[in-house]
Amino acid sequence: MRLGLSAAFLMLLSGIILNAQTFRGGIAGNILDPAGSSVAGAAVGASSAATGLERQTVTSATGEFSFQDLPLGPYLVTVSQPGFAILKIQQVSVEVGKGTSIPVSLEAATQQQTAEGAASMVSLDTETATSNHVIPDKAVQEVPLNGRDFTQLIKLAPGVNGAGSLNRTRTT
Repeated sequence: MRLGLSAAFLMLLSGIILNAQTFRGGIAGNILDPAGSSVAGAAVGASSAATGLERQTVTSATGEFSFQDLPLGPYLVTVSQPGFAILKIQQVSVEVGKGTSIPVSLEAATQQQTAEGAASMVSLDTETATSNHVIPDKAVQEVPLNGRDFTQLIKLAPGVNGAGSLNRTRTT
């Protein structure tokens, strides 16, 4: 009995640890009207031409929406709500382990109207202390590594100094 409980606990713990690392990202945002009030019940869609993936959701009572666990790449985000122009935001970038936040402001529509724009957001994660950076293939193939120690590639990430610390925090 005791061995069974220990095994169950270890399986549960390993699932939590494995879930903490991801190779996907997300998109989230807040929909506002021209007066700056939240728009509840707006239809929001995210689609990727590269993967063919399409997701749909509806904003919450506070105008917030979220798409989690998306494959990496650029997305087209579409927002529609009766009484407002349909808004299409292109090239919303989904990166490894990051939640891209996009503020959205809808414009009032007099007729059926569509507004298009390009995503202009800063990919700044203020929620966690995690630093995610993807080293380009070319760097992995062409950078000489002493003893073929791949962990030396961490020094190519932004914010990492030669002593192996990330923004003055030890990484090794």
